Amino acid sequence: MSIDDAWRAAFADFDNSGVDKSIDGLFTPTGSGLGSYDDPEFREAVLRIVEERLEEETERRAWRRGSEVF
Repeated sequence: MSIDDAWRAAFADFDNSGVDKSIDGLFTPTGSGLGSYDDPEFREAVLRIVEERLEEETERRAWRRGSEVF
């Protein structure tokens, strides 16, 4: 029996009838989800992070360009 066959057999035998599939009681943090994108402070923070990373990447590429050896 291959490992794939053993996995398939174990998966087929798995009994999930006792698993609670309800969504009651799930914790959803406030400020999460699509509503956060409308928050101006959130948008500013994301833009600031993107600009910082872009600047770092630009500096890194400029340094690599100047240090190439042919």
